[in-house]
Amino acid sequence: MNEFDEQAASAESEFGLIDVVTAFGEDKALVAGLAVLATVVGLAVSLMLTPVFTARTTLLPPQQGQGGASAALASLGALAATTGLGAAFKNSEELYVGLLKTDSVANAVIKRFKLQDRYEQKTLVNTRKELADNVRVSADRKSTLISIEADDKDPDFAAQLANAYAEELRTLMGRIAVTEAQQRRTFFEGQMGKAKDEFIKAELAVKQAQEAGGLFSVDAQTQTMIGAAAQIRAQIVAREVQLQAMRAYAGPENAELRRLLAELASLRTQLTKMEGGPVDGAVKSVDSRDALGNVRLYRELKYQEAIYTAMLQQFQLAKADEARDAPLVQQIDVAIPPDRKSKPSRTLIVLGAALFGLSLGLALAFVRRVARKAANDPATADQWRALRAAWSVRRR
Repeated sequence: MNEFDEQAASAESEFGLIDVVTAFGEDKALVAGLAVLATVVGLAVSLMLTPVFTARTTLLPPQQGQGGASAALASLGALAATTGLGAAFKNSEELYVGLLKTDSVANAVIKRFKLQDRYEQKTLVNTRKELADNVRVSADRKSTLISIEADDKDPDFAAQLANAYAEELRTLMGRIAVTEAQQRRTFFEGQMGKAKDEFIKAELAVKQAQEAGGLFSVDAQTQTMIGAAAQIRAQIVAREVQLQAMRAYAGPENAELRRLLAELASLRTQLTKMEGGPVDGAVKSVDSRDALGNVRLYRELKYQEAIYTAMLQQFQLAKADEARDAPLVQQIDVAIPPDRKSKPSRTLIVLGAALFGLSLGLALAFVRRVARKAANDPATADQWRALRAAWSVRRR
């Protein structure tokens, strides 16, 4: 250790609490002035900042005992692939929090309120980031309630923004079919549309045949046999469609699934016996080729009519089940315009500025005390003068 380090260590050991208090007393005007100046600046800044209001709404997701919640968790694997959530949620509130944070909900809210113009953002990505900063979604694991908090300088708009998330969640759930009933309703709605198109085609073929040369008269017994076979074929198609829909959420050991497979096998056996019996015999006994074609057109018409009727019944049943499960998410507290701002806190800003000014004043007083003490020490005075000269702008 050289002589300079020894002197510095000696000076540091001698500089104790008395010197700190002395430094504060010698520059108390500077310390007080900086504290007051910082306080005034902090107060001015807090008054200039735009007040922000926070509106809050509370949602209650379906509980485990409700059919909708259980089906939602059972179909979560397919849901994750549909929404892009990817992760497996442990409970229903985490599922709905994840849905509320999806881009689908954010984009719908942005489009609804024209937030890209309101937030003055050029891209949709930046608008979503700004929206995520202003809206917070969280779940309370103890109460299973979901809280949505929205910030904005306009209290009325903050309430509208929070309530919009609850509305867009319901819209999203209806679109992606979260529950078993919603999945079945969506599935049978599509199947009913396809069956309706085929039924219309069959009706059109019969009409064209009638306009071309008239329809062959089909006796009552043949009509009865064709209608019975068509009903069985329609039931087979209906069971196959049910089976396809059920496999999306039911495993191979599911009792309902096994019952459906047994019914399907029995119906196929009945159809095989019937198609090898009097129905085909009645068709083959017709001598005229045109009459044979007309009988087949009649059979196709009855078949498509039976399928459409079966799909319509399944769609109505699924729709009734879906209505029985609704509403899935209940809005406990509707967001209202807050009458007090949530931020910024003027008290914290002023106190922080005052503490900063006081700390800065104490630091400057301490430095000045050290500089004066070193300047009065003959051993270090020359070193301080050399230091000031080295950093001086005007050097001799």
